[in-house]
Amino acid sequence: MVVFSYFESNCLHQCFAQLGGLSPNSCTGPNDAQRVPKSTLAVLCLNVGDALDVRFNEKCLKEYEKEKNDLSFAEFVLYIEADLLGEIAHVDLARFRAVLWDKVFAREARDRSTSIFSLDDLRKIWFIFNRLDDEQRLALDVGEADALLRKFAEALGMKRAKRDDADDDDRNRVAFWDLVVAMERDYAHDVEASVYVEVLDDLLDEIVRDVVKKGYMTKKGHARHTWKERWFVLDMTSLTYYVSRERMEKKGCVRLTDRSIVEPIAEKTQHKYRLLLTDGVDGRKYELCASDQRTKQEWLASLRRVISHRPEKGSIRRQEMQERRRVREERRMEMQRIQETNEQQRRELERERQAREEAETRVRQEQEWLQEEMQRRLEAEVQQRKHLEELERERALKMEEEREKKSKEELLGEELRRRQELEGLHEQQRQELEDEKRKLDEMQQQNEEFMRLLQLEREKYEKAEEERRRAEELYKQALARGENPPKPPKYEVKISPGLARLIGPKGGLVTHRGMGAFPKDSIPDPLWEERKLSKSPAISSVGSVSSQSSTSEPRPDVENVEIRKAEEEENGSTVVADAAAGHDESL
Repeated sequence: MVVFSYFESNCLHQCFAQLGGLSPNSCTGPNDAQRVPKSTLAVLCLNVGDALDVRFNEKCLKEYEKEKNDLSFAEFVLYIEADLLGEIAHVDLARFRAVLWDKVFAREARDRSTSIFSLDDLRKIWFIFNRLDDEQRLALDVGEADALLRKFAEALGMKRAKRDDADDDDRNRVAFWDLVVAMERDYAHDVEASVYVEVLDDLLDEIVRDVVKKGYMTKKGHARHTWKERWFVLDMTSLTYYVSRERMEKKGCVRLTDRSIVEPIAEKTQHKYRLLLTDGVDGRKYELCASDQRTKQEWLASLRRVISHRPEKGSIRRQEMQERRRVREERRMEMQRIQETNEQQRRELERERQAREEAETRVRQEQEWLQEEMQRRLEAEVQQRKHLEELERERALKMEEEREKKSKEELLGEELRRRQELEGLHEQQRQELEDEKRKLDEMQQQNEEFMRLLQLEREKYEKAEEERRRAEELYKQALARGENPPKPPKYEVKISPGLARLIGPKGGLVTHRGMGAFPKDSIPDPLWEERKLSKSPAISSVGSVSSQSSTSEPRPDVENVEIRKAEEEENGSTVVADAAAGHDESL
């Protein structure tokens, strides 16, 4: 069984009301109680059956709800869906809508001899009207009609004529012929036919056929890879392209599903504004090129919008209509709330008026009593005048006190500001003191580390000095015994960084190494050099004799012993001098 959408149901409902002579403004919806005789509806059923190749049996219509001679619209729709078209697997809904227009509404359109629009133009407006009437009340909401007229005016390059809000309050819905009259009177009367025909085609594509976008683009061929200009039409399920704008020759179709992909392609010299589209069914890729960057972005946005759209939510136009209806309902609720508020205020004003009248009555009744009280009031006024004078004096004193208080507050504020500045300076000084203290602590730590290293170097030096003294003692003892003394060891003196000079033994001798580099007793006798020079031949002779008699026992020779002693002392002093020289170089 075929089930009509609200679009086909609206078209059928328009014909139902037209045949029954019913007023569209009195319709409350598809379940309206208005009824039409079966004999009148039989003509419409016969025309529908002939158009869709379905055999119509008038007897079946009479037997349907046989106890009734007329049908409501809901009963008539059920008969069409279940009985007349129930056996058809697929109903051509476009043909069904065309039959409804041609056989019913076109008759009244032919009688409109003063109409600017042609029958084909009226047919387009009729389809648009029924598609927008999602409430199925045979008349558009005034807000929806206003939106349609605004689109029509903007497409013609005009401004929407200002509507009368007072009329809208009295009439919240617009019938089909009222809409046609408004379009003719306000916009189409000064426009060429070809212009508004094109505008009506665009509105029909957008509202009825769910066309999201259309326009020219160039397409790259799959076989020859040549670029050709095509007219593209994007709807909710596919992107169809034709040879020209008239759509007489269809060249291909790209099916769009959630598996389709559209993405921009890097620019080239010849075809800059390209995009790549993937068919959602067979995965075939189509390379397209727009005329400019703006057109490319519009096509990308529209394609992505269609690909990401979920069919279960209905068409995009239907969602937009529902959103507009929701806004209108909110506006109506707000207007209703305002009306209720105004009514409540009116009732309150009425109650206040009645209370005021009652008060005036009481005032009139109390006039006599007021006259009796006049004298007392005069006396009271005298007392009150005196009291006011006292109050004025007190007010003056109070103002003076307030001025003094304000002055004190200003002084206190200035003092507080200065105190805050001083506290800021104190805080800054405290920070600086803390920084200085931290630097001092770091310097103390460095000094302690330096003193520790200095103490270690001093201990090493004292240890080396002690070893040197023992070596000298051994050297002197060996000389005293007439033996070959051991050669004193060379000492390596390390100087800690930061020492100005070597801390050596006490002494007042000055040498080429500096003051106090060596102790006094470590310097050999100055006359030793003269004795050594004067006795040099003897030394060489003694050396030759000792070498010749090396196999025999050594003979003590006093002179040879003194020479060796002098050489040992010279060697020892050289070791100490070398150590001091290395210390100076490290400094």
